[in-house]
Amino acid sequence: MADALKSNRGLLIHLGNKKTGSTSLQGFLNANEVALRDKGVSFLETGRRHISHNRLFRPLRSQEAPKIWSEISAEISAAPDVLHLMSSELFFDMQFAQAIATFFPNDLKSKTQIVVYLRRQDQYLEAMFKQLTKNGRIHLSPEDFLTQYGEQLADYSAIIGKFESSFDPSAITVRTFERSRLVNGDTVADFLDLLGL
Repeated sequence: MADALKSNRGLLIHLGNKKTGSTSLQGFLNANEVALRDKGVSFLETGRRHISHNRLFRPLRSQEAPKIWSEISAEISAAPDVLHLMSSELFFDMQFAQAIATFFPNDLKSKTQIVVYLRRQDQYLEAMFKQLTKNGRIHLSPEDFLTQYGEQLADYSAIIGKFESSFDPSAITVRTFERSRLVNGDTVADFLDLLGL
């Protein structure tokens, strides 16, 4: 059983690192929005398009960020006894972490928790290389891909460290994306277990 999160209210940001079941989790949250709400969990409406908050990635790194965080805070304040979830495959990113350090409202910090699933770096880089090559987005040898993108994509400590500069480290839950270490071998089941559901 996964360690449950320390609070069932406030804001939970899922830093949906790619290749860790994020799309499946987001699809589940979207499809079960009403049932989750009955259990005290709300899939945040502010900035969500369909199943994720991907569209907020760029605005939350810009001067629009204070306005968006104000809207998010208002949604949370309107239902203070509910746990509000944000999820994006783009949030596990150094630029986003730096924007959080710049723009995240102080009054929300003590009410915010973060969850991220990480897969072993070599497996993650191999999966990303295959996907980007298949989609025609890169035309590099594996060696050149590692040289050009390896540190940027897989320096987990640097990215998490940047989030830790904004939040108490105890508010950040890191889960290993490895089937044998997930509840029922599944990201959705593991995430629900973290929520105590």
